[in-house]
Amino acid sequence: MASLKEIKNRINATSSTQKVTSAMRMVASANLSRVQARINTFRPYQEAYARILQALLASAPDTDSPLAATREVRHATLVALAADSGLCGAFNANILRLLDEQAGTLRQAGIGLTLIPIGKKAAEHARNTHTADNADAPCPTAHAGFDTAKALADRLMRDFLDGKTDRVMLLHNHYVNNVHQTPAAVQLLPLAFEQPGETATPDPAPDYLLEPGRDELLRRLAPDIVHNRLYLAMLDSSLAEYAARMVAMQIATDNADDLLSDLNIQYNKQRQQKITNELLDIVGGAAALE
Repeated sequence: MASLKEIKNRINATSSTQKVTSAMRMVASANLSRVQARINTFRPYQEAYARILQALLASAPDTDSPLAATREVRHATLVALAADSGLCGAFNANILRLLDEQAGTLRQAGIGLTLIPIGKKAAEHARNTHTADNADAPCPTAHAGFDTAKALADRLMRDFLDGKTDRVMLLHNHYVNNVHQTPAAVQLLPLAFEQPGETATPDPAPDYLLEPGRDELLRRLAPDIVHNRLYLAMLDSSLAEYAARMVAMQIATDNADDLLSDLNIQYNKQRQQKITNELLDIVGGAAALE
């Protein structure tokens, strides 16, 4: 049986851990609100941008963008987004499992593979498990800004246009709500757009007055769509991470609270037992002197 001093030390250690997990939960909650506001601001812009490009392509069926060209997939690139650290529940495990599944499927089909990890956990897993797939390249942080996303998207587009890769897939956790984050595999390249008739109430294509010409606009707009989609995926992954971390730290805080309750009960019982034993010793000694 543990002594009173040992129980008291466990109470102090658990209390300190509870303070840390509670602070981490509050930090994750603040970051969640910050990223949510950024997504709410950026997503309408990205969706409007995509609609303009889609309408532009639909208005001239014979016009296309090199970034939307489909061809036989002989080499693929997987961009995996994970966290820089743990303590966020199954967030990292889910995306790394999806990465292994996607990589295994491509290998079985005889397709060449390049892995680009984003986040330290993805980089560690890629180096340890997929070293033969060019997975040891420097990776950006999981919470990089738009400039980093743009630089990575430019590299991916160069590889696609040069024929070094035929498909680029984004693997990230999609934020559903604070409790649920779903691993998702989304095609980044070649660019794909919603076709007419796929929505329940399709809008008529607007009649744009173009300046400069259509080809020049496509050349300028299409890369921006790739920039925006990659950055939005990074924001979505960050949002899912903060939600998972907030829930994990809340559970840890609640567990610490339950443990503290049990330890305090155990401490009080043993303290009461010790006092009772001391009283019995006093009474027994007094009786022996009579």
